[in-house]
Amino acid sequence: MYLLRLFIFMLLTLSVAAIAHAEEDDPFLGVYNLIDRPQKVFEANKVEVAELFLYTCPHCLHFEPLLKEWQKKYENHNVTVFQIPAVFGDNNIPLAKAFYAADTLKLLNKLHPLLFDAIQEKRQKLSSEAELQAFFVKHGVEEKAFTEAYNSFAVDSKVRQARVLTQAYGISSVPNVVVNGKYRLSPGQTETTEQLLKAADFLIAKELKLSAKSTDATSAK
Repeated sequence: MYLLRLFIFMLLTLSVAAIAHAEEDDPFLGVYNLIDRPQKVFEANKVEVAELFLYTCPHCLHFEPLLKEWQKKYENHNVTVFQIPAVFGDNNIPLAKAFYAADTLKLLNKLHPLLFDAIQEKRQKLSSEAELQAFFVKHGVEEKAFTEAYNSFAVDSKVRQARVLTQAYGISSVPNVVVNGKYRLSPGQTETTEQLLKAADFLIAKELKLSAKSTDATSAK
């Protein structure tokens, strides 16, 4: 009996020590979640950070300028920061198509903030192709150019991919930040947005180190 108690005590002591060591190595434990099935990244030689958002989400609008400012620090690193319109259901498809149509037309930087403004500040209804066409035309896009981009195979494929990733990442709310297809960060799990971005910095640094080790190992062969 004594030996059994001693064994249990030693196991508990080792477990506590292991947890304490892990917390020292990773100060953001509990701030992010591991994605059940890590997803492939688009560029294998870079660390990718994806923000999933909705134009109808007030929190996404608030997060937008913070994300844009934060991502500037990675402009000259092997890090790519981009956005994915979350697609939870068919009602999200029109605005997801608008996002990718604007990207196809090389007008995303111009139209992206205008879509946020129109929907959340001006309370415009932009939930159909006709309404979105009128919006694009108002901002200088020809009807034919919009229609071709909006209904293109490329845009349709990207929206389908966005829908798959929304589910594969385990996204249930927005905004959410996914680092390298492995880690999911949500403002709901952090005390502040700044903490979320610091956790993202930590995970990016971790992935960059792993990438560097992998490259060194490949070069040594």
